[in-house]
Amino acid sequence: VGQFTGLTNKEGDEIYEGDKLLNPQGKVGRVEFHNGSFCLVVKETKVSITRIMLTEGFCDNKSIIGNIHDNN
Repeated sequence: VGQFTGLTNKEGDEIYEGDKLLNPQGKVGRVEFHNGSFCLVVKETKVSITRIMLTEGFCDNKSIIGNIHDNN
């Protein structure tokens, strides 16, 4: 069970740690708690990842497509 981030996506669904988010350009990221804040982790290559801090405005155009607890 993931921790609630306090944020919602464009449909008003609550975003939790472990959720997978999809942006309009087709990139997928996973919500993680890192260094005291929630961030979206996007794997750029096998050795490169990007962490983006989650904010209310940032989540406005994202869709929740699953989570780490489901097989998707």
